[in-house]
Amino acid sequence: MEPKPKSIMLAKFDEELLPSGRKLLHCVFKEKFGTFRYIWTPPWKGNFGVERLFFKALEIEEWNDYDGAWSTELRKAASEIPLLEEIKLPIKIQLVEIADIAEDEDLPRAYRVAIDVLSEEAKAYKVVEGGKQFLCVGEVKFSWDSLKSFLFKVNNIWSVSTNVEDATECILWDGNGACLQWETVGVRLYIWLEAGLKKNEYLSIAREIAFNIRSFIRKGLSDYRALKRGFEEL
Repeated sequence: MEPKPKSIMLAKFDEELLPSGRKLLHCVFKEKFGTFRYIWTPPWKGNFGVERLFFKALEIEEWNDYDGAWSTELRKAASEIPLLEEIKLPIKIQLVEIADIAEDEDLPRAYRVAIDVLSEEAKAYKVVEGGKQFLCVGEVKFSWDSLKSFLFKVNNIWSVSTNVEDATECILWDGNGACLQWETVGVRLYIWLEAGLKKNEYLSIAREIAFNIRSFIRKGLSDYRALKRGFEEL
């Protein structure tokens, strides 16, 4: 049986001066309800390093509120750190709609979630090549079939839209409030969730799906950058 984790808190920072004149940073933790103390000497890189901790913090705050104060501040910090800038996702994924519909009368009522993949620093768009659809972010192409296959690994998904669509917004209105001109700002996909849950549970699942899509795209961009960098170094 795995031992139950102890509740600890950061007590202070310590610096250790090495014979070489360099320093080590030590994070000193203490038990929240005890007397034991623990020291963590954080590496900057690696799965359990500061870089990964910062990256995870950005992912968590994007989950909590993509446009929130902490998400904004962490993205600003990432833009000032070259290594972290490379893994910052250059698009915004937005939960657009939760609608209680079922297009097929034989299907149970289920929520449809619309998710927009919107352009920010990199352009998000769709292309069709050889009869296959691709969701593109900048220079990187993501197979629509592979993305759908990835999404079906997430629980509670009933179905995913057959096609990826253009996401548009109105940029010109007339005096009566009617739209005169639309602009494509990214792409949209629809996901139907299984019926039988409460609406707040659907909202939670929808946020998880948006999080998973963001992680899927981020990994693809990271792999592309690593491959491109490898070729440039040859």
